[in-house]
Amino acid sequence: MTLSDLADRCREYLASRNKSPNTVASYRTCFRQFIAHVTQTLHLTDDTRHFTDDAVESFATALFKTGTVKPNSIRTRLSALSTLAKVGAKIKDSRSRPVVGGNPLATIERPARKRPVEKFLTPVELTAFLEVPRPMRISIARDLLVDLGLRASELCSANVGDLIEVKGVLYLSVVVKGGHPARVPISPDVAEHLKDWLLSRNMPDPPEPLLLDSNGKRLSRGGLAFMTISIAKQAGIKRWKVRPHTLRHTLNVIRRQAKLDPMVRSALLTHTSPQSIVSYEHLMPEELVDARAQQRRGLAAYLQSATGNYENEKCALPPTQEPDA
Repeated sequence: MTLSDLADRCREYLASRNKSPNTVASYRTCFRQFIAHVTQTLHLTDDTRHFTDDAVESFATALFKTGTVKPNSIRTRLSALSTLAKVGAKIKDSRSRPVVGGNPLATIERPARKRPVEKFLTPVELTAFLEVPRPMRISIARDLLVDLGLRASELCSANVGDLIEVKGVLYLSVVVKGGHPARVPISPDVAEHLKDWLLSRNMPDPPEPLLLDSNGKRLSRGGLAFMTISIAKQAGIKRWKVRPHTLRHTLNVIRRQAKLDPMVRSALLTHTSPQSIVSYEHLMPEELVDARAQQRRGLAAYLQSATGNYENEKCALPPTQEPDA
């Protein structure tokens, strides 16, 4: 069996397990890169016999030497290849033997996971980001990102028919990672802007995309990222490229400061597990200053109460008795 055929079978397996189209696409890219390394760099044939630990180690080393692939990305690619090996172990050849006899990733040491930089916008940066003038096609996408905090893939795949009004509240129905449906409420002012956007398009049919690019086609994830990066540059934000995910993190900071419960914030971010909110928790510098001041007040109260407690404890002690002669 060829590696290419195995890669196709693996993608079919992932799709049957309700993996998102973006996840399947990223696995496909990894498989193609690995097969190209085996055939073009190692000069071996496109055969599962060459899916070995040596080939995987060579692939990981080549990724590292480029200097452009981050450790977390290398880990992701190796995880994808591990999935490929597990699928290969389930497929039998003409002699009823697995086409991949063992997991070549079992002996591979993976790079340590590196926690990404906490990218979120400060109040001044977010204000500047929102004040950059943009045509309705772009401003509605910006408004939805800042209001909902959805993943770029969820927002770009949304159709007009995914908008549902219930008891005067407009909701957007999306399919989140893992294929689970979710319905998120839209703020009233953003909902009105969204209705104006649809009216300007002569009320498009339900199957039509909610967001459009400059050619009137469905806005892609890359197009949405280019849009936010461009707005941020014009807003004078130079610390990093502001992608949709940056706004997702920023919105969680805003919701936390608004005292929203972690489980609620996780649900608003369409997490399948409430524990995922941990990676979105960021502190503003002034919060640490306030916490330090509160700590000092607590320390003062603690020390002040110490003397009184000691006096009370002395009074409660039994009288001292002389030892027996």
